[in-house]
Amino acid sequence: MHLIVGSAPGAILFGTRGNFTQGERVYLLVLYFPDNAGSFQRALIRLTWAADSSNLARLALGFPEEVAAHIAWSQGDLAQRFDKEVNA
Repeated sequence: MHLIVGSAPGAILFGTRGNFTQGERVYLLVLYFPDNAGSFQRALIRLTWAADSSNLARLALGFPEEVAAHIAWSQGDLAQRFDKEVNA
């Protein structure tokens, strides 16, 4: 799956090798290109930033991929994987 963010010539193509889940794509979109994300996507991702662990668990009931992306960013390797994809 390809996800093009922005418009040429400043567009960036990421996730071309299937390295990101849909939730990770939404997270990265909001983080790096918030003007290209929908208002609900922005609000949801910002909510993951503000939530404590018990509220993250509640959010995960309805939005498991987005919460997993937040955890992958804050505690995992999502930032490194994105940098590797961008610089490939």
